[in-house]
Amino acid sequence: MRQYTNVITAYLIMFTLIILVGIFQSWSIALTILNYCLISAVMTIGANIQWGYAGLINFGIMGYTALGGLAVVLVSVAPVGEAWRVGLFKINNFVLLFIKESIFSGSKVKFLFSSKLIGMALAPV
Repeated sequence: MRQYTNVITAYLIMFTLIILVGIFQSWSIALTILNYCLISAVMTIGANIQWGYAGLINFGIMGYTALGGLAVVLVSVAPVGEAWRVGLFKINNFVLLFIKESIFSGSKVKFLFSSKLIGMALAPV
């Protein structure tokens, strides 16, 4: 128990400061600070799990984390019409070219490194 006295003291100081902010300023501000603290704690636990005790990072799970963040942004932000018009044209061309090349060339890997794909990606709309 003696080894945890610093941790317990730090938590008591933080709890006291949040209570004082609630009393002297606003309970809304105090709860916002508490919310940020809890979010940071969850993020810290996630980073600890991600890096692990051996220090080896696992990038495999970060793709799903990025997709989750992208989903939140796409759902919460109003769409931009100009971006959809420009981007949708390129995506449609890419999908059609991918299907055509996959059927006729027989190799998806060869198509991914072909000059047609690189030219289409770099060409202005």
